[in-house]
Amino acid sequence: MTIIDVAYKWGDIQIIHDGYELSRFEKTKYIVKYYKKMPVLRVCYSQFFENNCGYCEKCMRTIFDLALSGADPKECNFNINKNIFKYIKNCFIKKRLRWSAGIRSFWEDSQEHIPKNIEMLDSSCSPEFQNELKEFCIWFKDFDLSEYGMNTNKNFWDKHFSWRLYYFIYHGKILSTFKRITTDKIKFKILYHLGIGAYIKKVLYPLNIKKIIQQIK
Repeated sequence: MTIIDVAYKWGDIQIIHDGYELSRFEKTKYIVKYYKKMPVLRVCYSQFFENNCGYCEKCMRTIFDLALSGADPKECNFNINKNIFKYIKNCFIKKRLRWSAGIRSFWEDSQEHIPKNIEMLDSSCSPEFQNELKEFCIWFKDFDLSEYGMNTNKNFWDKHFSWRLYYFIYHGKILSTFKRITTDKIKFKILYHLGIGAYIKKVLYPLNIKKIIQQIK
């Protein structure tokens, strides 16, 4: 909150919360107005890649905002193909996105900025991306986000948490080799996701935890 931010002071320094009146989409559009290409843009939840993964909820939301604002996501550190908007649509239909009231408000903000006349959509995306973007906008502008909720199918979350676990093991081994992440941190990530899977979703992994941790030493 701006009330808290501006209250922080030390020495001669005072915090000025710039652009608080703008929504996330409006900030994106403002930046795109001056920078069509942002090769070092980093928004991804993942800490293992220099570029954005392109497939987590935050990446997908940013890709859509950039394209809707007139930028080409491929020029903004997203390694994606033309099917990305079909993938986003599929994630909504199958309820694969991580979800909260805050995340919903971001998507609703983006949804409200879809032009009534889709053909007037101005984007720097390549022609193949533009066609996919327009098709997604036509579908998404009438999608009821208030009815959206996370997938409660147990099999889906079994696969999701298993994938996250292997993801940390694989990339953790690579990064620990180059001293970019400590072994203790990798162990914590593995145990954290096992705990989340077992406690929240009651997912039982047919895996030997000690053996997994030994593999990354």
